[in-house]
Amino acid sequence: MERIPLEIEGFTFKPTFIQKILVRKIENTTTGEIRRKLIRVLAEEKDYYELIEGGWKVKKYMGEDLPNENFPKGQSVGILPGIRMAGSSDGCNHITLEIQKVGPDKILSFGTTISTQIACPNVLLIPAFPGITRNFKREGNVLTFYSENEGEVAVWEKLN
Repeated sequence: MERIPLEIEGFTFKPTFIQKILVRKIENTTTGEIRRKLIRVLAEEKDYYELIEGGWKVKKYMGEDLPNENFPKGQSVGILPGIRMAGSSDGCNHITLEIQKVGPDKILSFGTTISTQIACPNVLLIPAFPGITRNFKREGNVLTFYSENEGEVAVWEKLN
């Protein structure tokens, strides 16, 4: 697997789809120039990442409104377009979470979580992504995460 630029001869990127493609990599041994040419599209599946991307303010977590004692400054989360990453902070560390595949009402797969892991004195660690679960419902500017067993876990509101 290799992440490659969008300059693939004969390929048209579809932003709301996950595409698996077969590409031929051609390297000019004299100049070192690399060209990529589409051989064929192997698979193509609709993705609903656009339902969750953007900036979000966490309004409610585990039945409590934010800000509160556990989240004195509130909490916001950015789900970045294109690179499929959620970014947030626990008040000290910057934390990212890869979101690989999204269905119409469920995050189907997560990737790795990465943290700066800074040792911060006197900082209470809080969840960087309060309430993010696999199951969600988007209604306008409100994104509700829920659990099959516990019901509503968190309510996020879209910024701007």
